[in-house]
Amino acid sequence: RLSSVYGDQLDHRTRVLPAFVIAALSDQPLRVDDPAGILDFTRASEVAVGLLRYAELLAAGQSISPIHFVSGIGTCLANLAELVIQLANSESDFKAGEPRNYDVARFIGDPSKARTLLGWHSSTPLTQGIQELLRTFRDS
Repeated sequence: RLSSVYGDQLDHRTRVLPAFVIAALSDQPLRVDDPAGILDFTRASEVAVGLLRYAELLAAGQSISPIHFVSGIGTCLANLAELVIQLANSESDFKAGEPRNYDVARFIGDPSKARTLLGWHSSTPLTQGIQELLRTFRDS
């Protein structure tokens, strides 16, 4: 299971972190549809490593039940918006909206199985990942 994977300027620009970064870099308001929503963010490059390890075990004939490729750390969307604004040194603010009926309101995964079976864990702190994403969008 994947959670809120981020980390590339090729990602869909309306997904939460790319949308926040793009808005902050242009000093536009960040739209937060559910400020109280809590998600578990994981860098795409780290998830790719975990998926590769998982695929290698499957190719070797092992049967493995689903695994969470997650950080195990929940981040409130209002706090995320404030962090992106701060790290971008932006003049933006955020506008709170109503939760959308199709969005997940809260998800924090359990990375313990990935660590035990694959030796995998999310090692990039969210602050560092956002800083790297900001650089990626600035440079593109």
